[in-house]
Amino acid sequence: MPPSSSARGSRRDRDVDLPLPQGFKSIRDITEEEGMRPGTLINVCGMVKDFRPAVPTRNTDWKATMTLYDFSTEHDEGIEFSIFRPKDNIPTVKGADVILLFRVKVQRWNGNPISLITNHQTIILVYSAAKIPKYPIKADLAMQPKAGKENVKVPTDAESTYVSYFYHKIDKGSVPEPEEFEVLTIKASNVKEKFSLLQDIQESRFCDLIVQVCRAPFDFGDRLALYVTDYTENDAFFNYTQDNIQDLDSGDADVWGYTSRNSSSANTSTKWVGPYGKKAMQVTCWEPHADIIRGEVVAGDWVTLRNVQIKTGRDGNYLEGAMREERGQPLKGKVNVVLHDPRDKDTIEPMLKDALRRFRDYMQKNKQLKAPKKPEAKREGKRKRTEYDTDESGQQDAEVQRQRQRTDDTDENEARKMNSKARRQRQRREKQKKIKEQDAKVRQEILGLNPLIVCESPPDRPFVSVASIQEQMFMPVELGKQKMQLPLPFVNAKYCANVRVVDFHPPRLEDFARPRQVNAFDVLSDDGGSEAISSDEDDDDSIHGSEKKWEWRFSLKLEDVTPKAEEPKTIWVVIPNMEAQYLTNLDATDLRQDETALTALREKMFKLWGELEEKKHWVLNREAEARKRTPGAAPPPSMSDDEDGSNRRQALMKNALAVTANKPFTCCIRQYGVRMSESDPAKADAGEGYRWQRTFGLFGTKITGGV
Repeated sequence: MPPSSSARGSRRDRDVDLPLPQGFKSIRDITEEEGMRPGTLINVCGMVKDFRPAVPTRNTDWKATMTLYDFSTEHDEGIEFSIFRPKDNIPTVKGADVILLFRVKVQRWNGNPISLITNHQTIILVYSAAKIPKYPIKADLAMQPKAGKENVKVPTDAESTYVSYFYHKIDKGSVPEPEEFEVLTIKASNVKEKFSLLQDIQESRFCDLIVQVCRAPFDFGDRLALYVTDYTENDAFFNYTQDNIQDLDSGDADVWGYTSRNSSSANTSTKWVGPYGKKAMQVTCWEPHADIIRGEVVAGDWVTLRNVQIKTGRDGNYLEGAMREERGQPLKGKVNVVLHDPRDKDTIEPMLKDALRRFRDYMQKNKQLKAPKKPEAKREGKRKRTEYDTDESGQQDAEVQRQRQRTDDTDENEARKMNSKARRQRQRREKQKKIKEQDAKVRQEILGLNPLIVCESPPDRPFVSVASIQEQMFMPVELGKQKMQLPLPFVNAKYCANVRVVDFHPPRLEDFARPRQVNAFDVLSDDGGSEAISSDEDDDDSIHGSEKKWEWRFSLKLEDVTPKAEEPKTIWVVIPNMEAQYLTNLDATDLRQDETALTALREKMFKLWGELEEKKHWVLNREAEARKRTPGAAPPPSMSDDEDGSNRRQALMKNALAVTANKPFTCCIRQYGVRMSESDPAKADAGEGYRWQRTFGLFGTKITGGV
């Protein structure tokens, strides 16, 4: 019997070779492309293979995880995608749903498999599998409503059409049947929380621990001995002192009697990098866990140890841990060791962040102790995958042949159904969007705004003046019967303003990027957020070896744009590293050595401030010539000075800008607080020895139009 017309049409659809939408990457390119650096923001289209529902973390975010695959990986594992967001903002997905990800972050560290993770710019669009129409009908009606208050985007026609093509052409054999998918999802959500601090562990329990390795592992061939800490104290632990730690290599301080049998296996060149006192525990690890520790873990690393058995040691006095092979489990040889990157702010677990805070506090209270420096150990071989796999019942069973029987009539009817309420809501959204676009266009024409500078996600609030942003805020308080207005050192607030750049610092573009050594506590501050501490608190105690990285570090002086005749107000805003990367779409590097990068930055900034750089250099050259004519003249004032020299510079800059004023633009500004060292107790309002410094920063603003 000849095939039906619908079958012939379906066959023609499969013969179509539709490329990825512009700006998208295949999963194979992400995992294998040499130039795909961690931290890169990309767009991805994938199908859901498995889903681990949201679980709470120790802050406001929840974490959900799914595995995605596409044409390039339809017969492989795919790629893991982690979502960190408030619970209401995490979408619910089912097997074979199609996901479009915009500006999702690539992450990888120390040989772990490449994966994807959300950041504050990521947009997630979910298309329900049951509602996706046949290609070439667009899949708009299959798109789920956005979850919570997260970023939203209207997909292009090409993106929406590709979803239909992608869904009906890709091999779905690796996706479990709906019933099996639901069972696996429920099983993943019912995993018992076993995480524990070392201070809370008890004998005969099995715990998950996030700990730091205090010294290089002792290798006994069939097992390893680890000394670990999370900087909490337990009276059931051995009391480590400087003297007995020095005896570890000889076995004199080995309370369990392990190292005395094989002291030659200990690496005597390594040292104890953990805390003293009853803050560390020994964990004995058998295969397969010992294998990954042997090849990957060194002193100072932070690791998760899962399913650690807590018991009393051989001496009968102190608690110890043990990790053995989990016999009888569906995944034979599953490794319960996960190595963490404490420098990645997007991937860090909240429990690890808490441990780092305890580590920092311990180091600050014990300045005489040196913080751990990572040995320059070579990590050879590829890291084995150590993440929990929730599809323990076997996805191979789900790879049996399966076909969902739907008639073309049913698909077409489903594609054309639209609830009247949903239609009205969509019309209202489109109308509101047009009104906002018209308002923005009118504002741009009246003020002559630069169309090349855009706000990706401006706050839902009216535009404010610079004077309003700088206004001192007060909090009403009552002392007995007396009412007072208490001045606040800062407020966490976001604004939208129309401004132009009138100055910048440092004065040379070559200094806009600076090198710094990697610090173990970098993850505790959010680019100058409220946990940040002034640079004079930095020391070498928390530096990992000699590793360095380049970061953007510059500031802009912005002037208010107003049609009124009064003198415009100005404000200095800092540009944190991540926001500078977003502003310029360039990675920080050594601009004194990389002429190509310097030229690209100069062309980018010209779109932002016009001829300001040339005018500023003219002023600096005038000052340099004046100093040459005046022997013994004082050096020029810094950016923060406001004395005669700075006033003269400002006058010169103002006169220079009067000749060619650059175009104003719309930007987003945020106010926050930075902890600074303070010797005056009367001014220390941020804890002993610290005060709050009100700071303004640029965010969510981008220079468009290419380089």
